[in-house]
Amino acid sequence: MWYLIITCIISIGVALLALQNGATTPVNFILWQFEIPLICVILGSFLAGALVSSIVLLYTKFKHLVSDFKSNQEITRLNREIAGLQKNIALLTEPAETVVIKNDDIKVEDVKTTDTEPKKEETKIADK
Repeated sequence: MWYLIITCIISIGVALLALQNGATTPVNFILWQFEIPLICVILGSFLAGALVSSIVLLYTKFKHLVSDFKSNQEITRLNREIAGLQKNIALLTEPAETVVIKNDDIKVEDVKTTDTEPKKEETKIADK
């Protein structure tokens, strides 16, 4: 809001200055020479400055807009990651379920062991 007020005040000041200086003035630019009213020189210079500053302002705003967009995408991605990690924490901190095993549920099978080496028989020496 302040930017708009200051811009209006400066514009009114430039317009008053230009209206009070309406005499023709010679203008030299490279190889050309013109005789134009001073009001055109003042307003032309003012408009050229306003145009350049507007381009710089738009470029800066565009850079900030792109930066904000990338930051918002990163924030969204990190919020999703946080939600997933909070789910994992909730799963890890839940109390473990107690499992009850009944004897009827247990099945035991006979498993034969096979050795690859034959067993050595122990020989006992009789005591004499």
